Amino acid sequence: MPRSKAKRSSAAKTPSHTSTTASLNFPMDRLPSELTHMVFGYLKHTEAANFRLLCRNVAELGLQYIVPTVYVRLQKKSYHRLSAIAEHPVVSKYVREICCEIDVLAHLSREEFEESTTFQAYKPPGFDDSARARRALNRTVRADSREKMDLAFSIYQEYLTDQEYMRHSDFFPVEVAKAMKQLPNLRILGLETGCTVERFEEDMGLILGAPFRVAWSDGYDEPCAGTLTILSMLLGAGNVGLNLETLHCSPVSWGLLHQNDEEFAIRKESMRYLRNLELQLLLPLLHEDTMMALDDEEEDEFNAYLENKRLVEFVTSAADLTDLSVEFYTCDAMLSVELKYIVGDFHWTQLGTVTFDTIKSTEAGLVGFCSKHSGTLKSVTLRDVHLIEEGNWPSVFQKMRRTLKLEVVQMSGLLGCDEGSFWNMDEYTIGAADNLRDRQRVSAYLLDHGGEDMSYIDFAAKMCWSE
Repeated sequence: MPRSKAKRSSAAKTPSHTSTTASLNFPMDRLPSELTHMVFGYLKHTEAANFRLLCRNVAELGLQYIVPTVYVRLQKKSYHRLSAIAEHPVVSKYVREICCEIDVLAHLSREEFEESTTFQAYKPPGFDDSARARRALNRTVRADSREKMDLAFSIYQEYLTDQEYMRHSDFFPVEVAKAMKQLPNLRILGLETGCTVERFEEDMGLILGAPFRVAWSDGYDEPCAGTLTILSMLLGAGNVGLNLETLHCSPVSWGLLHQNDEEFAIRKESMRYLRNLELQLLLPLLHEDTMMALDDEEEDEFNAYLENKRLVEFVTSAADLTDLSVEFYTCDAMLSVELKYIVGDFHWTQLGTVTFDTIKSTEAGLVGFCSKHSGTLKSVTLRDVHLIEEGNWPSVFQKMRRTLKLEVVQMSGLLGCDEGSFWNMDEYTIGAADNLRDRQRVSAYLLDHGGEDMSYIDFAAKMCWSE
């Protein structure tokens, strides 16, 4: 008996561990707003969504971490979702970016769909990994998954139907304008590729029970879809007077310039307050896959737009840019667009960063652009740039060094000139180590870090090539 009393007495004196209970009862809902914002900054989207369930105050503060970016796909329901978000009285205040996914699935027959689908079936231990054995295994998987394949193909057809409907509807310009009118803090418009296809493949993998890869768009579908999408968005932004700050047009086709004057003026107005512009334009000169010239009529129309300064008007409508990036999709910079047809004689008073990718220019044009922006320009990237007429790169670098005070310099690809010689700074070709050394050498020179005088470089002694 005394023993049991002693045991009870000992148990009564054992201290209880309350630290865990105390931590669970920590009043997170009473944190100051500043600390709540800090907590959200460390959370993933799914965690932030759960944290918002704590109380009404935390829920409202957390909205800006849940819906700052709205992703719009080439599907009707995705545009309806954008409208629903815009109509929400609270959520709509926190949307700062619309990112349009422009992946386009290729049109395939049922047979082509199955043939382009690569099943990665489970391989038992000791599996004979020969081509014949793999084909037999894939046939077995296909036979066992016929019903699932029917479902997958029907969903694929729904994707195609949506894509065609979006095209015929001009990407819902009226609905987009109405939505944008209800998004007062929208500042960024952009295009994105790859996500829709990856998501589609994941969905099909879940249905079929095995990962697979499916064929998607050819070279022109995405830029075409991107062009129509961004034109619809810019028209909506211009109609409701939004002050956009960032625009990512990549990739788009040259059809971006093919607009009537009234709509072109509205879209230019939507770009008036841009600070960042990224433009990647697919040229009509060569087909991306066949590398054969397109019809003369299309090329003549594009050249007419350039001569009439349509591209210059589009780019310079953003008069307050701090960051400008222009890239052209073509096989050779010699066949690309000349700098004067991109920027004209315009002067951006706050331009700090510029990237020119796959363009051509006279020496006077490129040096003149740098000189004009010497007071603000701190970062220059040149990739696959061709000097026409009598320009040469040592002379360009000397003049750039005299006029600019740069902090960042990036050179890559082929820097060529009309005389037939070129400077290879491509990191993915033979002689990559030498190319890297040349890039570092030019960067040191332009940054005034003790680089050599370019006049002593025997340009023709580098890799040379002539017609």
